[in-house]
Amino acid sequence: MKKPKKITIKFFLNTNLQAIAINKNEEGYPLYMQITYDRRNTQIKCRYGAFYTHIDSVKKEQNALLNFEEYLLRRVTEYELKRLETTFQLKGLGDIYDGYSLSIYRLFNSYLKMRVKAVLKEAKPKEFLEIFNLDKSNTAFETIMQAAERLFDNFKTLLEDEIKQEIEIFELYKEICKEILVKDDYKFPIIMDWIDGTHQLFLTKKLKQKFNNTNDYQAQEQKLLGLLQKIITTKLELK
Repeated sequence: MKKPKKITIKFFLNTNLQAIAINKNEEGYPLYMQITYDRRNTQIKCRYGAFYTHIDSVKKEQNALLNFEEYLLRRVTEYELKRLETTFQLKGLGDIYDGYSLSIYRLFNSYLKMRVKAVLKEAKPKEFLEIFNLDKSNTAFETIMQAAERLFDNFKTLLEDEIKQEIEIFELYKEICKEILVKDDYKFPIIMDWIDGTHQLFLTKKLKQKFNNTNDYQAQEQKLLGLLQKIITTKLELK
């Protein structure tokens, strides 16, 4: 039996790319991983890393981040190795990692932002749209909703029943996942958890607990899992 080939991961700052100012006196570079497998290597940008001045300080101060990034990369790579077996190659792994490592909560949030953005085209007074920065990537959906309700006179009437239901499902998702959606805790579910089925099992368990294992949980399970399946499938098809 052949010995499994070793996957080696090394973190570095990609100084070949444009630096950005991270404070008044220093510039930083993005965090990357170099992956070596079967005497070949590739470089992939870390999903949750930021810009840093020195890799040594990252290793010292961001150990949880590095462990999480390595965990994600190894998990995705091992999944692809098992799925593709002898046809696996490093080429294209970055795109796969970029998709599979995405936070499900972030994706859900982005989906609803897109839905509301389409609705706001008809919002009044229209002049307020000029100061409503929907394209800012780190603006939470909840913040957009609060601002829209205050700024636009007709916002609530623009929301169709389907969107209202999706927002209710999102609120349910946040409620049953609140213990694992803690910011910077690195325990949040990613698309890989959906691909291998572990997140569906988690959600079903939580829904059974919330609805006391009555028939109500089945209806909510169908709505939640169905919407997430649609969102995730669409995201992966676009990659």
